[in-house]
Amino acid sequence: MSGPHKMLLLGALASAGTHRCALPDTAVLVRDFIERRHPALRASPRIARNRLGDPAARRGLLRDMPVKHLLESAPAWFRYDRATDTFEIVLPEGLPESGVLAAVEERAEALLFDHLRRADG
Repeated sequence: MSGPHKMLLLGALASAGTHRCALPDTAVLVRDFIERRHPALRASPRIARNRLGDPAARRGLLRDMPVKHLLESAPAWFRYDRATDTFEIVLPEGLPESGVLAAVEERAEALLFDHLRRADG
């Protein structure tokens, strides 16, 4: 993980208890997730230069960074619908959504903490 953007997106969705969200709403979830769980990331040069205070900038950032890269790296696990501007984590068949989201959130948190530890070191 070169930057925190993918894990912020996935962690925010999982923390909110959803696997699908329109990007304008997702941008708010990501901002709130950072404020609530990872305020140290606001000081990160990568995050700070992306103007997280600007809703339009957050939405564009999500589409251009984590959504694009998640779709390229794991197209079977993620979807983006351009018509509805909606990003989705594809849930495995037969597994409860809550269990999948708990696992996604746990993994995202671990990677974010590792990112912060490396950034400080």
